[in-house]
Amino acid sequence: MGISEVYLIVILIQSILQEMETTRSRMIFERETIVIKDKEFYCDGGDDFGHPRVYYTMVNGEAVCNYCNRLYVLEGYEKD
Repeated sequence: MGISEVYLIVILIQSILQEMETTRSRMIFERETIVIKDKEFYCDGGDDFGHPRVYYTMVNGEAVCNYCNRLYVLEGYEKD
């Protein structure tokens, strides 16, 4: 393997790492908020982030999915 092939591999790896960081940042800062009526519910990621079904019980009127980072808010809940 020559220097040009190694250089291309490094560029490819840098590109992949940059895309992974962009996706991670988007999931943290662009959190989808869903208002629901039940304190106990499940999240399966929906069509975009399909993942195993996980069951949650809200605490203080909200819960965050550990897989897709969606924020679930209890309808009508008022924080103190």
